[in-house]
Amino acid sequence: MVRAIYGSGAIVFVLLGFAAAAQASVSLPADLPKLACGDAVEKLLSEWEVASDWRRQVDPGPGGRTYRSPTQKFGVWIELQAQANGSSEAYRISASGVVRVGWNPKNCEPHLTTTNSVKPEPGRMFTDKDLKTLLDSQGRGLIYVWSPGMVYSVRFMKDVEKVAKKHGLKVSMIVDPHLGADRARRILASTGIKREDPRLESVELLARNFATHYPTAIVYAKGKLSERELIGAYSNEEFDELVSADLKKLGAE
Repeated sequence: MVRAIYGSGAIVFVLLGFAAAAQASVSLPADLPKLACGDAVEKLLSEWEVASDWRRQVDPGPGGRTYRSPTQKFGVWIELQAQANGSSEAYRISASGVVRVGWNPKNCEPHLTTTNSVKPEPGRMFTDKDLKTLLDSQGRGLIYVWSPGMVYSVRFMKDVEKVAKKHGLKVSMIVDPHLGADRARRILASTGIKREDPRLESVELLARNFATHYPTAIVYAKGKLSERELIGAYSNEEFDELVSADLKKLGAE
């Protein structure tokens, strides 16, 4: 399940536990199917400090819905799955671990399971700590996640660097976590490109589907990430316009 959610074999999870938290108001997605245990779900999501900034994901099946939301804590996300029959599951996910809670729709008894951690593959990684360092710098920049196996993400690099330079942005190049360091190095060698970029291991970016399609980019400024991801390769002019628009929304241009 963890790999299905994130597409990364290196990010791993252990039990986090149910830490006491101040009760906060929770807003569920408007088109969520009616939950058999809605009160129990809302109570747990409140304890998990969900931000209720729900983003639609691939649905679990006919009539079902899946959403993700960040929480009040950086690097911690919630995924909520609701089935057409009223059953539901919630996941609390961070770089430390994942907790899954499901409810029996007949009596709303919770069932908790966890996924144990495994040792990540050696090599340079880009984690939530690295991302937070970028944001805390209060600088302006652009994060670009690419894959040696996706030719357009390789070709688009030069345009990304040109646009970033035009806007005075720091560029952070991060590589596909699926390949592994050795395979990525072999593919790069076959193309004549010499790079040793860190692998993507940031939950904040993985939860935003940065490992689903390559390339994917995002602008940041004034301590915040843009509200949208820039998915795919663009013409130089189009990418320039998108980056400029995102900087303006962040109040940085």
